[in-house]
Amino acid sequence: CALPILLLSTVSRSPEGVVTRGLSTLTIDRASSMVRFSAGDFAMRGGALWGSGLVTGVAVSREFSLDPYFVRFPTPQLVQTLSTPSTVDVYVNDRLVRRTELQPGVFDITGIPALTGAGSTRVVVRDGFGRAQTFDTSYYVTSAVLAPGLHDFQYAIGSRERFALGGGDHREAASLTHRVGLTNSLTIGVHAEGDRALVSGGPTLTARLGRFGDFEATFGVSRTASRETGRAISAAWLNRRDSSRNGCSGTGTTASASATSSAPARLIQRANRAANCCWSPCLKRRIRLRDASS
Repeated sequence: CALPILLLSTVSRSPEGVVTRGLSTLTIDRASSMVRFSAGDFAMRGGALWGSGLVTGVAVSREFSLDPYFVRFPTPQLVQTLSTPSTVDVYVNDRLVRRTELQPGVFDITGIPALTGAGSTRVVVRDGFGRAQTFDTSYYVTSAVLAPGLHDFQYAIGSRERFALGGGDHREAASLTHRVGLTNSLTIGVHAEGDRALVSGGPTLTARLGRFGDFEATFGVSRTASRETGRAISAAWLNRRDSSRNGCSGTGTTASASATSSAPARLIQRANRAANCCWSPCLKRRIRLRDASS
């Protein structure tokens, strides 16, 4: 079948009659592979150490929203053996989310619908004689980690407008972002970007630490056209817990730290060290910490 194509553009007219073109983008989607081709104005992907910006050019990227039923991150699963036809009830945080009739053999329940964060599942198996077996497990689901073997990426090239007090100029720019899931708990990636004035990039790592949350680390280096160099490192930890039974949502604990250095010989300068920790209001405690001096 034909590829879905969308051309979207905006135009504005000032009171003086001046017509200005707004953002214009031509997109071509391949839903079967969840890949999007873009031409025109679009946003480059950034990260913890890199900012995003509008670019006029072309790009190819992964677009998970093309398949609304696709789950890109690992979810709880259970593998068991049945000797008789049975009914399987799946509970997530004491809520019934699935009921399935299964025949004898090995069954693998994957894609259990669970909210991101920490929680528990209970699977009740009732055989044809009315006997019941219960399997209780705990889980921690995070959307920051990709499923094993899954790739997320964006490759872009074009012209980026840089704004200044005296006006703006356009510079040719390119960006590369690629992440891949290695296991259910580990995702690695790389980001690189540059224009005529600056080139920067570095690796990223995201790890799921069981019920202790997820951890993300990024290291970056940069070099300007005048041969000045810089280095930076960023780390963040998040532990999100399901508190819907207490009337709260999105609760959890976060902590992050970063360090930068403009000197090639030293990676971390204490004057640039910063950290913060925040506990959600539903946990009835909030802490913020910052160290901006040596």
